[in-house]
Amino acid sequence: MNGLLAFVAILDILIWPEAGTLSFVGLFIFIAASLSIFVLFRVAAYRRKRREENTDIVLHHAYDRHVAGKEIQRLRAFLDGSDDKDLESFRQGFSSMRKPLLIFVRQHPDKDSVRLYQKLGVDGLGSTMDGIKDVHRGEVGLTELGGKKYLFLITDIGDQIELVLPHSAPRIQGDALRGYMYRPQSGGYLVTFALDKKLPGGHYLGQIVEVQEAEDRHRMAFMELEGKLRAFIPEADLMNQGASASGSPGGSKAPGSARPTAARRAQQLDATGDPASPAMPDRGRPGAAGGESREMGQEAAEQEREVIEFTIYLEKISDRAAVFSTDTNIMSYTRFHQLWELRLTLFDGNDFMSRGIFSQLPQGTHRYLFRFQETDPGMLTMLKKEIENNQPFPERMN
Repeated sequence: MNGLLAFVAILDILIWPEAGTLSFVGLFIFIAASLSIFVLFRVAAYRRKRREENTDIVLHHAYDRHVAGKEIQRLRAFLDGSDDKDLESFRQGFSSMRKPLLIFVRQHPDKDSVRLYQKLGVDGLGSTMDGIKDVHRGEVGLTELGGKKYLFLITDIGDQIELVLPHSAPRIQGDALRGYMYRPQSGGYLVTFALDKKLPGGHYLGQIVEVQEAEDRHRMAFMELEGKLRAFIPEADLMNQGASASGSPGGSKAPGSARPTAARRAQQLDATGDPASPAMPDRGRPGAAGGESREMGQEAAEQEREVIEFTIYLEKISDRAAVFSTDTNIMSYTRFHQLWELRLTLFDGNDFMSRGIFSQLPQGTHRYLFRFQETDPGMLTMLKKEIENNQPFPERMN
């Protein structure tokens, strides 16, 4: 009898609870919360992707205006501190970036800020600077007062130049101001202003009485050197490490085991010197089964990344760019790689490397202009010394 009662008690426990109002409310809340979290994650991912796209567009605009090195780092800091709304406006029109960029660079007064703003915030600058006729309204310069550096802004140009200093700057003592100004095509200048009138709010009226070349003038030199141009693949090192960890002890595949990439096939077809026409990467057959497509994708991912490299013949070089020639037309390879590495051994035996982009020059055959975008500051200093030791002349990239 006791066993029967115990069995009945167990059956009562195993009965599924009946659905009630509270159960439906709890289920609804759970589903609503899950959907809300999903939507929030999707919105956050979209905003992050949109922000990255907007930043890339502004950076490409900066690259087109020869912004590089520390200037790019300064620009990235400015973009990282900008709101999503501001980045959207920058994308729609680069002129909308002028005012917030001016506020930013005045908070970081140095030559890098001057060069950055002159390249992105001022249009129509001439190639040189000789006097008041070459000064433009809206450009900036750098001066030092009381042991601190300040950026001044040219606000008006007439019979005299009107410039304004920040409110935090001390009053100028004396009747002269010496500052640093910049021209993207030629470099820096040390400019002396004779101040005729001092106005309230840090405004001054004066004339330019002296212009001298600054140390950062862009010069170049003829250097007949042989070097290498290599496609830059950021993830190549990580892939090689993974292959060595999971593959054979040597970490390398047997020769010929990897199928040549499209760029490599195009390089092999370019031996005659004719323009290469590499095939577009294989994206799979239309209508292929999902499993087959994944297998093809895995097979392609497992292929060894090949190094696309060309021998180049350097003609002349500055601290911002280089002119070189090749035996064949290599412009078609920019379809597969945007960033490239230029590698040289200079006359003094030091190795130089810079990452950047190249474009074809209209003069001559198979001649290209390589613009530096990522260069180690130490290598850049070494290159400038080498240029000064080889009969430098004003930069001219053609």
